Amino acid sequence: MVMDNVSCLLRSFLQNSGLETVIFCWVLHQDEILQQLIERLKPLEYRLLVYNLILSPQALEARLTEDVRRGLRQPDILARSLARLPLYRRLAGTPVDVSEITPEQAAKRIRELTQE
Repeated sequence: MVMDNVSCLLRSFLQNSGLETVIFCWVLHQDEILQQLIERLKPLEYRLLVYNLILSPQALEARLTEDVRRGLRQPDILARSLARLPLYRRLAGTPVDVSEITPEQAAKRIRELTQE
């Protein structure tokens, strides 16, 4: 059901002639999930660029610990996220290390990479 909903929503954005760029952000830890989504978007024509935001275990722990402290996440998120962290480095796409940069800096870096 999640894939149906996501692909339907994404398809509607990609078919909107008033939009030049669609930025889709989803935490995907397996290439197969992205491939399933791409398959559901056939036969639409679009330019696909894949960027993987990666970070060090220390940065992940610091960010999640702060989220837990603020009540945004449950404490069990830390162990689960640290266990999955190595999966993200193996994904197809261009890695962007966000360990020591702000979201604005990450967006700027992705924009630079897109224009290369």
